[in-house]
Formats: sequence, structure tokens, C-alpha cells
Amino acid sequence: MEQLVRNGAPCILCASRKKLIQLTPEEGVRQDFIQKLIEVYGVPPENIQVEVQVYEGETRIGRTDIVVTHGVGSDEQPLLVVECKRPDWPLIDTVHKQAKRYCDALGVNLLVLTNGLQPVVLYRTDPAADFAPLTKLPSYSALLEQKGLRPAKPTPEFQREADGWAGPAFYHWLEGVAGVDTPKPIALFAYGLMEMLLDTRDRLQNLETKQATFVRDCGLRYTTFGNVTGGSWTGRYRYFIFDDMTRGHSVVSISILGKAKTENDPVYGNSKGETMLLVAIDDFEKTHHSLQLALDRFITITGNRIEVWHDGTLTAGKNGSVKRSDVIDFVFERQPQLVREGRIVLGSIETGPPYTIQTKGVQELIGNLADYAILRDQFRRTVGK
Repeated sequence: MEQLVRNGAPCILCASRKKLIQLTPEEGVRQDFIQKLIEVYGVPPENIQVEVQVYEGETRIGRTDIVVTHGVGSDEQPLLVVECKRPDWPLIDTVHKQAKRYCDALGVNLLVLTNGLQPVVLYRTDPAADFAPLTKLPSYSALLEQKGLRPAKPTPEFQREADGWAGPAFYHWLEGVAGVDTPKPIALFAYGLMEMLLDTRDRLQNLETKQATFVRDCGLRYTTFGNVTGGSWTGRYRYFIFDDMTRGHSVVSISILGKAKTENDPVYGNSKGETMLLVAIDDFEKTHHSLQLALDRFITITGNRIEVWHDGTLTAGKNGSVKRSDVIDFVFERQPQLVREGRIVLGSIETGPPYTIQTKGVQELIGNLADYAILRDQFRRTVGK
């Protein structure tokens, strides 16, 4: 397992949850077994669920470490339960009893118990039978064949048309990228940039940044991040690992999503349907958008160039909004090249897609967005103190 570090604590990028998880002894066992499920037993990552809440009727009886499923969507069903303990925790009768209770509640007949040593594999022919040991865990394909089941189809990766830019015709992938009130030239830029983020065949290999060291382009994740108004932004994010100068490794996720237009809404009032460039940072179980940039307001088009910038607007949790000039001064002290004429300049790209990772200005924009998001979080922590 590749070990990373955040806030001085060892962590790992979970292949199932696609986020940084703090590496405790028990988590190490769990992550090691997740890797084995994928690499040795052939389980698709999308069929691995972690920390699943288990209920008997309406009563929650606990949370099992790993559940391997078959099927997809509404047809997805549990197939295997895995209970993990730290290496110094013996797999005593109470461990067996609790895990079997999870199997009963989930209707599962295959169970693995492990503390990082030789796993205990147990199987029963039906819920009324007793569990009996197996010599080894069968492969995922063998399990499916034995039970007459079919594997889930892997989540398809976005692919462009052969002639380049797909544009809004890719409704399934690009629905909701641009807000209804976004001017056409900006919407076109948003579609092209999001299309580039979705096309993971073209991976970022190297990136020059000032505030953090680029580690890896991890591809796509489908997730949600909250905002200060209590809402959330759910969609596909391209996510990257950076090693910053203060907290170690960070997962930085970038997406573009349209904001709903509202009129006389009790929470949001009257709000335009703008297009938002979103940059999020994970902090173990806490996730948040470090930057929500309205492209409608923070894009300048000059000739055939589009410049993305920001005015420093920032909300610092319970402290509320802060002075924009304080944010700009904070950024200028650490990365003066980002500040020009009293605003944060994040990048400049030619108008008109298609865009790729190699398009001039794209890598600079991604690097500056990551740097600015990390700096904004640093500023929030200074306000919190």
C-alpha cells in the first residue's frame, strides 16, 4: 500500500471510497484486504462497500467493515461480508458471533474474518445452515458463476467523439454543467473544460506548482461536497493528490456544475442560474469546497483568450465572510505571481474547445486552482485561531 501523510498522520487513498483515510492498525488491515479483493480476487472496485451500516428491521446493530456486492443500481445485492480487526486482536468467538449476525441481517452466506494474518473463510449453503470453513476465498468470477449471478457493469469512462469536442450532445455526461443564465461563450468554455476533466484517457503526468507538489492524477470520482448554505454539490470530480507545505498530502477535486436558478426561495432567495467552478479538499472524514467560483462573474474574454480570476471572496466557517483584501494580501505574501491589479489571476486559455491536458494554459489553471484552494484553507485556519 502506498502510504501518504496528512496533518502529520499516515493515511492511504481508499480504492473504494476514493478519499484519504487515516491509517490506523485496523484500517491498515482493511485497506490491505481491499487491495487483495481487487488485485487477487478480481472484485470490481464499484462492488466494494466500506463501513456499511447494518440493521435488523429498523434497529441498527453495527457497522461491518467491507461488503462485496453483485449487480448494479437497484439490483445490487450483498455477496460477501468481511470483518477486519487490528493485527493484535484475536479472532475470538465474539468476533465470529457479531460477524455472523451481520450476515444474517444482510442475507449473506459467505464471510471472511481477518486481522491481517491468514484470513478465516466461512460459508453456509443457506441462512438456516451453520457456517463451515473453506480452504480459501474463491475468485469473484467463480462466486458469480456458482450462484448464477452476473457481475456489475463497470462505470463507463467518458470518451470524446473521434473528431474532438463532443459538446452538449453528451447529455448523460454533461447535463447540469452550465447554469441556465450563463452567457453562451462562457457556457461553451465550461462544457469544453468539463469535457477535458471527464476524459481520463488523458492523464496529467507532471505539473509545476508553487504551493504544493503534484503527486498523481487519480481520475474520476462521483461524490458530493457541502456548502455554507447547507446545500450540496453532487457530481463527477477529477481528483488529484498534492503534497502541500503545511498538512502533507491533500486530495484536490475539481468539477464544473450549474447552480439552480431560484425565485423567492425561503433559503436561497432570488439567485441566478450561474455556472460554478468547484475546487474541493478532503480532510479525512471532513470534506468541503475550498473555492466556489462563479464563472459568469469571474471570467474576462479578450479576443481569443479567456482569463479566469477571483476577487478573494471567502467564508471562514462560523467567522462568516472576511475582507477580500485580507485574502488577497495573504495570497500575495505567499504567491505574488497569482495577484495582479488587486485580483487573483488563476489562468488563461484560448476560447473554443476542444481542450486537453496538453492545451496551453490548462495545466497552469489546474495547478493554480490547487494552489489557491490550499492557500484559502491556510487562511481559514489563521482566522480560526
